[in-house]
Amino acid sequence: MQIKKGDCSKCEKERPIVNKKHNLCQTCNNLRNNKETKTYTLKRTPITISPKTLQKIRERQKDQRNLVVEKKKTISVIPFKSEQLKKQSTPIKQVSKKLSKKRGEYNLLATQYKKDNPTCKVCEVNPTTDIHHVKGRVGPLLCDVNYFLNVCRTCHTKIEENPEWAKEMGYVMNRLN
Repeated sequence: MQIKKGDCSKCEKERPIVNKKHNLCQTCNNLRNNKETKTYTLKRTPITISPKTLQKIRERQKDQRNLVVEKKKTISVIPFKSEQLKKQSTPIKQVSKKLSKKRGEYNLLATQYKKDNPTCKVCEVNPTTDIHHVKGRVGPLLCDVNYFLNVCRTCHTKIEENPEWAKEMGYVMNRLN
């Protein structure tokens, strides 16, 4: 058989042509003659593996499953399966059940407090739009009505931007006391 260098009709690479009839290189001719080849997709690139190569890969995987660490100790390595990853991937909740329950309780208390106290305590003119937490919102202080202060949006911004003035006026308290 005379081998000429040329373009393979299947892979279109410049390789020695083995099959003149079909104008195929050695690799493409082997794939054509071997009917039991399987096509796998690896990182979006389809590759074809012959049965002998597939058998070698499976033997290597079997060898990797039982690794000998010391003389008597063996560890078994479980091959990675993408299906397991898909089953386990559930989105992480942004708010826990406990905090969600606490926020629901707070919303009820805040709505009722705004109805009971319709005007701002700072300017005593505008209607109540916000609840200012005098001692903060951490832990049990979030729902403690004793530390709520009904304020309008303008006064709430003023309290937050001027902490020294707010402390003098009694709109902010130290959390540690």
